[in-house]
Amino acid sequence: MAVNREAPRSERGFTLAEVMVYSFLLVLILAGLYTLLGGALRSWQAEDDLVEVQQNARLAVDRVVSEIRGAKSVVDDATYDSTPNAIYLWVDEDVDGVVDGGETRLFSYDSGNKRLRYGLGGNSQLADYVEPIPPATGSIFTYYQGATSIAVDEERANRIAIEFRIVKGDFSKNYKSSVQLRNKNL
Repeated sequence: MAVNREAPRSERGFTLAEVMVYSFLLVLILAGLYTLLGGALRSWQAEDDLVEVQQNARLAVDRVVSEIRGAKSVVDDATYDSTPNAIYLWVDEDVDGVVDGGETRLFSYDSGNKRLRYGLGGNSQLADYVEPIPPATGSIFTYYQGATSIAVDEERANRIAIEFRIVKGDFSKNYKSSVQLRNKNL
């Protein structure tokens, strides 16, 4: 008696040609998904970076505004030279009417690295990708007495305007604020 070793048609596996076609279709589907998800991930990462830059800029403006509001005056003397890109503030913490060590605050613009910095050593960065508005002026801080723009003068400055923009790639956003020295000695 002869044994039939051939399985019925319904129990046979896939042919090599069928496996190759299915494999090719699977590779196409996976490549499409990879491209779609990779693009979405890159887009999400770019947006996340921009949100971080914007948050840092807003926090920097808030910090500068808060310090200016609490300051007694702008310091511009032989030791601390305030400029359109660096502002020294006197915060009379011990309320003795004398500028002592530790009572001076500095905010400065590092044009080489495009950073807004805080601290006498300039070691704390507040925001990156900073540029002046407009770039031709090169200044971040403008000093005012009333409505008139003045040169840096600790006796007369009672309002300070802060203007800069954040530029990263194709993204650009302006930040502007005008702050009154609330604790200024009159």
